[in-house]
Formats: sequence, C-alpha cells, structure tokens
Amino acid sequence: MKFKICMLLFFFSATHFYAQTAKAKITTLVCDCFENAPKTGKIQLDLLKTCYDFSNSKYQELFKEVAKEEVNRLGIDTLNTDADNYQNGYELGYELGKRMFNEIQEPLVRNCDTYFYFMEETKKEMISNLDKGITKKRVDSLKRVFKKENWDPNVQWEIGAYYLLKGKTKKAEKSLKKCLSKDPEHIPSIFFLAIIDDMHENYESAINGFDRVDDDLTNPLSFVATIFLEASKRKKRENRS
Repeated sequence: MKFKICMLLFFFSATHFYAQTAKAKITTLVCDCFENAPKTGKIQLDLLKTCYDFSNSKYQELFKEVAKEEVNRLGIDTLNTDADNYQNGYELGYELGKRMFNEIQEPLVRNCDTYFYFMEETKKEMISNLDKGITKKRVDSLKRVFKKENWDPNVQWEIGAYYLLKGKTKKAEKSLKKCLSKDPEHIPSIFFLAIIDDMHENYESAINGFDRVDDDLTNPLSFVATIFLEASKRKKRENRS
C-alpha cells in the first residue's frame, strides 16, 4: 500500500514537474520572440499577437503538457464528446490560455529585459493614444456637466484622461480620484491612477492599483494590468538595490 501511494505521489509530482518545465520553455520562447524581432525604432504592437500566438506549432507540445496536468487536476473525461463536455473543454482551453498568460508574466518581466522595456514603451503609447478627440473646449463643457448633482463617473474620467494626455499628472490624478469618490470600483480610473503612481515612482500604490484591476477578469484592462503589475514590482525591487 505504501509503495502504491509513493508511486502515485511520484506520478503527480513528475506530471507537475513536466508542466512547470513546459511553462519555463514557453516563457523562453516568448522572450526569444521579442528579442529576435526586427528593431524598427518604434513600438510594434503586432508583436504581442505574434509572440503570444499559442496556436503556433512551436507552442503546441509544450501547451499539451500543461493542459494534461490541468485535465488530470480537474478530473475531466476527455473521451466524453457530448455537447456539455465540449463546452467544458472550450472553457478549459480559454481559462488555461488566460492562466498561462498570467503565470508567465512574472518571469518574463523579471528576466527578459527586451520584454520589460517593450511594455514600458507600450505604457507610454497607451497614454499618447488616450482619446485624442478630447479638446480643451470639450473638457470645459464636461466640467459644466460635472457641476450637476448626478454626474456620470465616465464624464470625470474623460477629464482626467485629457489631463494625463497633456502630461498634467497632478490634475489628472485629482480628476480620477473625484471619479472614484463617485464610483470606488471604476476600473479605468483605478488603472490610470496606478499608471500615474508608477510614473511618480510610488510603486507600492501602483502595485495595489494594478492588482485591483488584475482581479477583475471581466475587464479587458485586466490583461494589461497583469503585465504592468509585474513591471512595477520589478522597478520597486530595482529601486531598493
């Protein structure tokens, strides 16, 4: 009996080891993709799609190793092909893809300098592309709306976005905090306040902000927040040394 238990433990630990090794190899492949990309002197957002294409053949066998462990852990019958199980399989693949993306961010940002600097430039690009249609005239109009009693938090957020776009971080911070006074869970405000904190080297506050956004998987910003969270952690560590 003891022998069987030992063999069972060995089997699961070996499976987990191979899965962890597969994740490490996937991390290396993603890093290599960024490092070997042609240097154009400007941000190449298409790299995100290219380097994270888990349907690519170079990822397939490694991804299968990770998937096997997850299937075993959840006890899913992969031979059952009824509609419900197909849906479960689809959902499993989607969840596994999200989890894989999240889990490799920490080692990527920590160890892959090219990836880290790419994400820092992506952050700047995101700010420079904040609704460039917002003019000072529109902001003045929005401010009049803000004076009304039942103002919309998105109105105040738009004002904050304008100030951030213009590099007026103090005014942007004030506007975004006003937005949170109305709606404490307003994700865009939390996200861009975290960016401002990161810019001001208030890394602990930035980490807390990105972490809150990262937890809301229903929001598209959660994926970006996962990366920026790890970047703030890295800068916090480097700032201490």
